[in-house]
Amino acid sequence: MKEIKALLADDEEQLRKYLKAKLAEVWPDLVICGEARNGRDALDLIAKHHPEIAFLDIRMPGLTGMEVARNARLQGLAGSFSLPLMMNMPWKPLRRGRLIIF
Repeated sequence: MKEIKALLADDEEQLRKYLKAKLAEVWPDLVICGEARNGRDALDLIAKHHPEIAFLDIRMPGLTGMEVARNARLQGLAGSFSLPLMMNMPWKPLRRGRLIIF
């Protein structure tokens, strides 16, 4: 089976850790190839690692998750991965209604 790589981007470290732990529980074969605490780092890591999935917080310093998605698409990086965007709401990851899938 092909390895699936994912990027986590959120400016709150505790939320990144929580999402990483929950993903490990429900999707043990998923490889987290990078973690970013702002949008600029997320875009750099997408260019460097070419993940199949990028979990992006909507509101981050530098670039928002929406701006990261737009820039990745403009740079030709978005054709190969999905972009779940984590909304800045009471945070319950992996619960229906909390993720937007492009």
